[in-house]
Amino acid sequence: MMLSEPKINIKPDSMAITIRPDRIYAFDRTGRFVIGFKEGHNFRRSLDNRFMEKWGGFFDGMKERERRFLTEEEARGFYETLRQELVALSGALARGEVELIGKGDRLASESRAWLDRALAADWDALSADRDRFYRVYAPVGILPPDQYLSLVVQATLGCSYNKCTFCDFYRGQRFAIKKPAEFRQHLAAIREFFGEAVYLRKNIFLADANALVIPQNQLIPLMRELHEAFAFMPYGLQAEERIRWRDSHPDGMEGVYAFLDAFSGRKKTVEDFAALRDLHLKRAYIGLETGDDALLAFLNKPGTAGDACEAVAALKAAGVPVGVIVMTGVGGDRFSEGHIRETAQTLRQMALGDGDILYFSEFVEHSGGEYAERAAEYGVRPLSRPEIAAQQQEMVSRLNLPRYGAKVAKYDIREFVY
Repeated sequence: MMLSEPKINIKPDSMAITIRPDRIYAFDRTGRFVIGFKEGHNFRRSLDNRFMEKWGGFFDGMKERERRFLTEEEARGFYETLRQELVALSGALARGEVELIGKGDRLASESRAWLDRALAADWDALSADRDRFYRVYAPVGILPPDQYLSLVVQATLGCSYNKCTFCDFYRGQRFAIKKPAEFRQHLAAIREFFGEAVYLRKNIFLADANALVIPQNQLIPLMRELHEAFAFMPYGLQAEERIRWRDSHPDGMEGVYAFLDAFSGRKKTVEDFAALRDLHLKRAYIGLETGDDALLAFLNKPGTAGDACEAVAALKAAGVPVGVIVMTGVGGDRFSEGHIRETAQTLRQMALGDGDILYFSEFVEHSGGEYAERAAEYGVRPLSRPEIAAQQQEMVSRLNLPRYGAKVAKYDIREFVY
């Protein structure tokens, strides 16, 4: 049953509708459903038309978020019910029974246009969208949580190393770097696929797994192609100037973000990173996983924690903030003590500060993978959820992060959809 006065909230980049307090849905400018909240459960749609459901729960006596992907039948049922609510909302709008929120004196006609686009995006249209997506993109493996709404552009495909025992994001995918002409075509295809939905994306994530290992003489031309395809917000704008710039560049971008494999591949200098910063590189993400070199070897990750420290130092000297990812629970009981001690020491050496992010990502084991074989060989006992939480807490307690230092956040790879 609909509220006596449901709401439509129109923003430059999206529309949010409130059917009632426990039913809220958001759509992009093309009418694609993006995210919804229904009776205590969150629903997010990926661009390849998968629906993830998340809700609160408990596991091992600890408060935890549960999640699952809906089956196609379930997703279709959820969406058809949503469309019925949109039809009812359309009737309420025609009768003047909807509260309209937004700017300008044409809010009623704009609300009608937005709602009509959402109604036009039926299940068949979303299914066709999935096919279009895979004509533009190879599968998008993973992004950092703060980049889930970025515009992904695949300068590379796959991972240049792709031998870590714990990771299966890019298994079977051959690593490749796009040439400038190929990259230009990719950007044009992205533009066509998103249309005005690109307004919702404020940053670019340069994919895939470790795009910043591209040799500098190849990477700079690709970065310049980004600047040909998109306007970038100038550095140094004050708050009001940023608002004016955004109003005049609704499809403009604020920065470029990317993963960096600090353990292998060609090393970049401070000057290299400074040149990338000038081309709007705003943050580089490094999968440290652990500061324990013995555990790195167990994970078949090349190099040492010292390599990651050198990369972070070079980035920060160039004025590029970092996102450092630590994997909790990995290595089980056998490596736990060294993992805590050496990781805390490595993070202290990195001197993370304002603008940096420290992510803790709980290890998720993939069945039948190389990690399981090696763990059995070493006699590793997996840690319980309380033990993993205690491991993270102990690491943080040893860091003595300044009050206004790096942000500490959770990174749950099971919740990623693009």
